[in-house]
Amino acid sequence: MKRLETAIQGGRCVLGLGKRTLSESDVLDAIQERSNLTCISIGSDAPEPLQPLSAEALEPVTSAQGGVLVLLDPDTSADADGLKVLDELLGAADHRPRLVMVTKSFNPFMLPSRLRMMKTQQIKDRARDFVAALPGAETAAAGSPAGMGFASLRPATPERKKEQVKAPEPVQVRAPQAVFVGRGAEVLALKEAISGGGTVVVHGPEGIGKTWLLKHVLSQEEGPREGSWVHLEQGAGYDTLATRIAEWVGGVALPAAQGDDRPIPRKAAAALAGALDSADKPGEVLVISGLETLLRRDGTFLKDDRLALLVGALLGRGAGASVVFLSTLAPAARAESLKLVEVGGLSREDLPELMASLRVEGIDPHLDEIQARTHGHPMASRALGVAWNERGEASLEKKKFLRLAHVGDLERLKAQFKNQVDGLSQGERKALALAAHSTEPLPATVLSEMGVRRKERLVLLAAGLLDSTASSEDRCYSVHPLVSRRMSRKECTGFDLLEQLAEMKRSAANQAEGLEKLALSQQANRIFISARQGRKRLSMKVPDGDALVPALREMGKTRRMDLAASVSKEALEKDPFNTEIRLVRAELMIADGADHKKVSSWYAETARMCPTPEVFHHEATWCQNARGAAGKRGRAGAIKALERGVGRFPKNGRILRRLAGLKVQEGHLEQAEALARQSLDVQPEMIDGLSLLGAILHQRHGAPWTEAEACLRKALERDPDGALVAARLGRLLRQKGMVDSENRAALWGEAEALLTKGALHDGRNVAAGLELALLWVDRVQLGEDVDLEKTEALLRRATKADRNNRAAQLALVRVLARTDRVEEASKRLQKHLSAEGGFQAQAVLGELFAFQGRVFRAEKEFRLAWQQAPDGAPERELIRLELQRLEDLINSGAAVDIEKQAEGVALVEPLVRDAEAGPRREAGKTVVRRKKKGGKEVESVAAEEAATAEQAPAEAEEAPAEAEGAPDEVPTASA
Repeated sequence: MKRLETAIQGGRCVLGLGKRTLSESDVLDAIQERSNLTCISIGSDAPEPLQPLSAEALEPVTSAQGGVLVLLDPDTSADADGLKVLDELLGAADHRPRLVMVTKSFNPFMLPSRLRMMKTQQIKDRARDFVAALPGAETAAAGSPAGMGFASLRPATPERKKEQVKAPEPVQVRAPQAVFVGRGAEVLALKEAISGGGTVVVHGPEGIGKTWLLKHVLSQEEGPREGSWVHLEQGAGYDTLATRIAEWVGGVALPAAQGDDRPIPRKAAAALAGALDSADKPGEVLVISGLETLLRRDGTFLKDDRLALLVGALLGRGAGASVVFLSTLAPAARAESLKLVEVGGLSREDLPELMASLRVEGIDPHLDEIQARTHGHPMASRALGVAWNERGEASLEKKKFLRLAHVGDLERLKAQFKNQVDGLSQGERKALALAAHSTEPLPATVLSEMGVRRKERLVLLAAGLLDSTASSEDRCYSVHPLVSRRMSRKECTGFDLLEQLAEMKRSAANQAEGLEKLALSQQANRIFISARQGRKRLSMKVPDGDALVPALREMGKTRRMDLAASVSKEALEKDPFNTEIRLVRAELMIADGADHKKVSSWYAETARMCPTPEVFHHEATWCQNARGAAGKRGRAGAIKALERGVGRFPKNGRILRRLAGLKVQEGHLEQAEALARQSLDVQPEMIDGLSLLGAILHQRHGAPWTEAEACLRKALERDPDGALVAARLGRLLRQKGMVDSENRAALWGEAEALLTKGALHDGRNVAAGLELALLWVDRVQLGEDVDLEKTEALLRRATKADRNNRAAQLALVRVLARTDRVEEASKRLQKHLSAEGGFQAQAVLGELFAFQGRVFRAEKEFRLAWQQAPDGAPERELIRLELQRLEDLINSGAAVDIEKQAEGVALVEPLVRDAEAGPRREAGKTVVRRKKKGGKEVESVAAEEAATAEQAPAEAEEAPAEAEGAPDEVPTASA
């Protein structure tokens, strides 16, 4: 709004008031107190000091360029005549002003034609608040632009007359002191790591004080100093980091400036890392925060895009310029030259100084308990100090209050911040949200312009929700992500405020030079795009397309395809080698229903120009999700895309693992095992690789699965909370317990403990829950006591997630049979017997007969299942045990009594019919019915040779006994 401020100071601004605004006395009083404003009346009346609508009254905005006409809350129906006259006067004027509409909402199509075609801007504010925020006559005369920054965007209180103004009440809240506490060992370790050059990773739990530690080290008079700071968590990507490195090092030509001859992203990343190795930057440090946004829970990269390639090259570099990463996670790929500095909790000796800085009194006898609860986490300890100031010893009565299991267990701390935020008054919560708009610390003057008053700031500081820098000079304030994430995204992303922040960055960038100018320009552009003001971005000579990627995806979600296509096309014209924007363009093409060949050629062109492993993952995902590409067709396209990726990046473990998983689905276990082993050669300690190889070995080889178990146990050791690893190891132990009768109890006990933990840890992953239910069903079959209600719930959740999961469906049939729902069980089983059959379904059919008292039929079905089961199938042992139990009943004569008791109950049996057989008929006869002209039917019977037809049933009855791999005899109980 600098244009409006300048227009008011230069006398080139006119305010227009309609009938609705003229009825508000507060607006008229505020205008009378500001003699520097020129105001006109759009309606019929023109009270003092307003002028009637005329060409002379509009002369300040029409006589020269740069005029601004402000309409205060116009009513398009009540002021229709005045707006029409205004439209005619502006049409006859030499210069048209800029139109500013101050109203909560308006319909531009209700304005006259000339007004509708003018450059228009809306300020969503009330008329009285807008006028009250304008500079007064004294301020304007002095040439001060105060009042038109953030103040125009917040509800302002109208100025009162001097006799009505009351003295402000004294603020009783005492803000805590911002001091650096403890960290003696960490300071020495970090200084030593930085002094040796190369790359350093400072890692520790969220809120542990990593940024405070680094800034304290860099602020010392003797020691390293900050060269540049890149925040990856603010939407910065490859372009931001690459250009910042090139500018910081100096004299490095960016790959984007080399045209068609520039290297592919992998070589470009290596070149930038090499420039840092050879750079002469004594005493300066490049700081990169937010590394955890690129990592998974195990420290591996989420994606293999350009940014991951560049960060990976930085993590693997040796000596040279100092680069410090800040991260809540330690990276898994650790070169020998990479230096790690872990930041833990504060020691017990540091707590008294911390509590003194918080102005907490009388808590010294309880410091041991506080240390035991928080493990020295600074923000948790501060939250306990705040609670002590509010409630005294009562704050420690609840034993679970802020009791962390370890220093990284922050769930209860997050809940406490959520309760504190929800307990704020409306004004305090709004002030906290205003301060949270900026991810960087802001000075008090800027916070005041944003609407954060001093009293609210002190209250938030005392509550531990607002942080301040330790330096008393130019002290700045910020909201930690642990606190800001407790509010809604809408509260912290007001477009008007973001636009003002971007304008502030733009102004600072215009006055800066070199690296500082580059950093401020990049920040301004990212905030402009977040505020949906992309057209206001600063033009830069270096690539700057990072913030466009999420913006384009948002356009695609809201179906603004034309705008997204236009923006992406313009961005690719400036930088055709931006891999991420090219992939987003592919997403937009797919969402818009582009031709398959067009999309495929776009992926091929991207892989040729700027290949990254993510390009082939992206194409494989498109193949699997393409319409009509279900099953093998989709997998075949994905496999081809990943095979091309392996050819381009043979040492990328993520592509190898995904390709191995698809090979498993295709049934190519030998190829899958080779690919999984190849991925482990690249990443020996990778959890996903160990887990996948263990699952493949378990599926491919038979008991006792020694190597498979070793792989899965190693993966579980590295990721104790991994639900998928727990499910795979639990399945192996369950099947191992089927085969090993001596150790069955121990194996099944360990499997149940693993699967129970896995199912509870991640409720969205149904694999552990399904394996737990299958284990319980096996226990029931052997006569153990199990909660069938919980078992059924787990199985139904698994079948809901995957209707084609045959193991879950058959297990559910077994549970239904045991709970007297035989008809439902029969209907479910009928589908599997008709479609696939198999020895598992045959055994379930035997159970269905057994629970209806048909012992002889059950024994027959179990015998067939045992004969059909392969030798290596672990279920074969449980089928043998059930078959022996049924034979014991038959040999003892108890089966006859059971059959007699079931004689009066109708047998429920699945109706299994061969779809190709058709209706049965008498062998050797074919009846053909033909119609004569009279309409009578004549039957002609043709005798045929019946030998083949009579022989078929006999061969069908003998087929089960001659099945491949079936033994000649079934062991009996006496054997």
